[in-house]
Amino acid sequence: HQDRAAFLAARGIPANNRLIAFFTNTNTIKAHEPGILRELARMVREDAWGAPATLFLRLHPHDLLYHELAALHDPPHVVVTRGNTFGHFGRDTGRSAADSRDYINLLRHADVVVNTGSTVSLDALVYEKPVVCLAFDGDRRPPASDGVAVRYQWDHLKGLVDTGAVRLVRSY
Repeated sequence: HQDRAAFLAARGIPANNRLIAFFTNTNTIKAHEPGILRELARMVREDAWGAPATLFLRLHPHDLLYHELAALHDPPHVVVTRGNTFGHFGRDTGRSAADSRDYINLLRHADVVVNTGSTVSLDALVYEKPVVCLAFDGDRRPPASDGVAVRYQWDHLKGLVDTGAVRLVRSY
């Protein structure tokens, strides 16, 4: 493991910044995320929470919006990275040791982990990190049956919500 100071310094993040780790989702269920990420990036740059913070975006390895979201990269306010592999349904995709270390260190050093109904919530809970799950659609207005909040009724997420293991947010 890498200590926090070294992890942050290697990415141009001041040691006193709060680290908001946001893990993007797969392309099929992430249409709401770009608008929300742009707003969160704006809020971090404007010090909306009254303390210096860095929004650290770890993009899904197969993120088709990589180039759009990479444009948000603006250290020390916003750091954008992409995982290089993804173990999907038990297939060996060759996740590199370095990628695994980066993933683990990000979880270890995050002050909060944000995602949209991802199993990364479980990983964050192993490291006893507060987990915030987005349950709103940002600037999109889909029918309620297609909205983000519906996914928290899925079996693998419902238990996390019902037990209070994750906190749902329904607006900015």
